[in-house]
Amino acid sequence: MKNNRLSVSLRGFPPQQRGAALLVMLVILVLGALTLFVNTLNSAAIHQARQAQTEAALALAKDALIGRALSNPNMPASLPCPDLVTHLAGNNMPNDGVADLFNGNDCPSYIGRFPWRTLGLGDVRDGWGERLWYVLSPNMRDDESAKPLNSDTAGQLSLQGDMPQSPLLAMVFSANVPLDGQERSSANENDLVHYLDGENSNGDTVFSRLASSTQFNDVSISLSADQLFPLVEKRVLREVRVCLDDYAAVSGGKYPWASPVSDTAHYWGAWQTYFGRIPVQPNILLGAVDASTGQFIEALVSVQVALNHYIAANNGNTRPALSLAATQLSLSAQAASDPVSPTAISAALSAADLATNLSQKSPSAGAAAIQAGITSVQNQINNVRDELRVAGLIDPNMALAWTARCTAFSAGYWESWKNLLFYQIAEGFQPGGSGDCGTSCLAITGSGHTLAGSTHYRAVVVNAGKALSGQVRSTNAVSAYLETANVRTTADTLTFVTYRPDDVAHSSLNNDLVFCLDGRQYCK
Repeated sequence: MKNNRLSVSLRGFPPQQRGAALLVMLVILVLGALTLFVNTLNSAAIHQARQAQTEAALALAKDALIGRALSNPNMPASLPCPDLVTHLAGNNMPNDGVADLFNGNDCPSYIGRFPWRTLGLGDVRDGWGERLWYVLSPNMRDDESAKPLNSDTAGQLSLQGDMPQSPLLAMVFSANVPLDGQERSSANENDLVHYLDGENSNGDTVFSRLASSTQFNDVSISLSADQLFPLVEKRVLREVRVCLDDYAAVSGGKYPWASPVSDTAHYWGAWQTYFGRIPVQPNILLGAVDASTGQFIEALVSVQVALNHYIAANNGNTRPALSLAATQLSLSAQAASDPVSPTAISAALSAADLATNLSQKSPSAGAAAIQAGITSVQNQINNVRDELRVAGLIDPNMALAWTARCTAFSAGYWESWKNLLFYQIAEGFQPGGSGDCGTSCLAITGSGHTLAGSTHYRAVVVNAGKALSGQVRSTNAVSAYLETANVRTTADTLTFVTYRPDDVAHSSLNNDLVFCLDGRQYCK
């Protein structure tokens, strides 16, 4: 029938023209089909490009959060508040990329816009031109009240749906195109329900990741503890290793005694303690001493540490710390007796007086006056140290205190991490040691350690990682922190074991992170 009508419509044309007309119609049909095909391809390509841009934006946002968590000087692992509530014209406005200011000890909201400006990024947007959304686990906030913040901290967010995860530390969302009922205007630009869908918009700690549909099209990326904390553990352990390496470099290659695991009050090193926690102050005793002598030496070290901090930064924190250390030295000097010589006691009292005077000098006192005060205090400390060396109480080649570059033990994060950090010295590199460990050198095995010299280390430092199954954290049982292969008492076993985070053995058998020390030959 169709062909008959076509033949009739062309009956008045010569045969050649009728053929040409048919050809034109065929071309038109082909071009139409081709145009439809090309448009379909273009639409798919545009959609794919938008998806790729969205995924890149989410990945960038996650990397920025991790970078911030690693670089935070006082609370590594902590994260900024979302950007939603704070309204300070010209300074911090909703949806300007600046994280909200704290309301007391809490973020005003734990879900809001992604704080791209606070994180040092450009105006990050998804493939549809929308700014991102961000949710933070409350216990990961960058506030002192969130401490302790360490490997045992579990996030308070959970994700349900196609790929459930729990617990999570943070999530970042792309709202995608608006669904029916969502009106994205300047009036609604910070209203969750006009951007996020379903479970993601109700303001609780449970979120969804589902296949795209007419009811849900949010795209998200999540940050878990297992992704973040192994990186933070490395950061903390590297800073501790810097302290020990720098110290050994000015102490004949030797290391101070470890702190007994049972000493959870002071974390001071103790004579003949090869294995324990990281000592907050060095102990370089060559033998046992009575309580008053030990307190005198500890007070002297505290003044040296406080003086080092004052030299590094003369401020409202270091001046009171120096004053307090000076008072403690004066009291301990008055209580000290044999084997501390009268000359040492006199020099200590002088150092305490001079340190007290110095603690009252702010930068306004002038550089010359401050430097003169520093020199006077240091000279008296050196006099006491020399007397202790002559008496055979301390190693004559080892420094009294950590070097000025060592900030780990004064950093705000130390309280959160000190129970998770352990340390062992090889025999021969302790105070009074020969500087050669011989057959007592330490070794590290496992997929997490690939450095050379793996059987000739002078010391190791260990970060315990999060508690594995069966471990109930306490402050005085090594097995509550380290796995069986790394539990020590003194210097009984010489080999430590560590695995990469992506190794199955890391999550199931041993998540202890072990770093070596060898005078920076291989362990750097």
